Amino acid sequence: MIAHYKKSIEKVWKETLTATEKLDFLDQLLRDEAAWKNALRQEFDQDVDTGKTYLSADQSTALLQRLYERMQVNDIHTPQPANKKVFFLSRHVKWWGAAAAAAVAGILFLLYAQPPASKTRVPSIAQVKIDTPAAKQIQRYTNNQATRQTITLEDSSIVILAKGSAITYYKGFPNNKREIRLSGQAWFQVAANSDKPFTVYTANIATTALGTRFMVNTKKEQQVLVQLFEGKVVVRSATQQWTMKNIYLQPGEECRIDPLHKEYQVRPFTKQSNITNLTNTGATLADNNGNLQFTQTPLPKVLTQLGQRYQVHFRYETAAINKEQVTGSFPASDSLETTLSILRTLNKLSFNKNGDTITVSKQ
Repeated sequence: MIAHYKKSIEKVWKETLTATEKLDFLDQLLRDEAAWKNALRQEFDQDVDTGKTYLSADQSTALLQRLYERMQVNDIHTPQPANKKVFFLSRHVKWWGAAAAAAVAGILFLLYAQPPASKTRVPSIAQVKIDTPAAKQIQRYTNNQATRQTITLEDSSIVILAKGSAITYYKGFPNNKREIRLSGQAWFQVAANSDKPFTVYTANIATTALGTRFMVNTKKEQQVLVQLFEGKVVVRSATQQWTMKNIYLQPGEECRIDPLHKEYQVRPFTKQSNITNLTNTGATLADNNGNLQFTQTPLPKVLTQLGQRYQVHFRYETAAINKEQVTGSFPASDSLETTLSILRTLNKLSFNKNGDTITVSKQ
């Protein structure tokens, strides 16, 4: 495993990673963090036994800053606990052995720290070049908060990012492509642009839309879930190792994919045996923790239950929103502001709050 990361880091230095490979590399590092850190510590222990030495803390920091510049990462994230620590190695050794290992060990520093205002000069290690390459900048958003966060992208598309999730993309969406790498779960409202397809990549699966509303979830191990609320999307394999046929979803359908076993299933949001009753009545499920799950539920019914939860009163013209339906989950931990933001995005609503009364209208 460590050898694989060393090769990728070496390609970073040589500037031979493609744009897609850079995003894949960052995503894989985050998904496999526990595994590669454990493998790295084992390698470090073995090296100590054989008398190898490693970089000093200052040199590790400088080296990691250089790698940061090579990757062109701009990380935007919510505050993390102050006691979060980064594992650094110490002492000296040549680049391919310990310097590569040190770079891997400190990759979280690159992903979770803001670049310093001034550049740190890097010590000469195995002819590492110090000129800054003219590369596209990678933008990364990470949600470290306990509630969902709403992000407006440069193309006016809206992303609702679940807790512990992250998106990565090239700033400005170059080459007439809007490509995003997702780790975790997110809801997307895509700004229409037929000349610039919008694609979400995760676990070797690509979901492409021109202008639509959908959700992608990778939180369950070895599974990718895509749900379509409005418009059309096509789900396909993003790797040559699996020639999965293109899957075109209709609103109200979901696609569950197991990339490991190369299996997938398309079905309505709920089990087929219950879909008729759920569609007719508007299903609402609540667990013991107060989390609400709606399946094609009329918006007035949703607002009634949310009003009871947050102790507010929703005012609206029934004719204006009566045909609106809601499908999605609303954890009890979500604040009123977060919930309204989700409804505003998914159902194109406007809210005007005055005390404990909220007026609802269509955008």
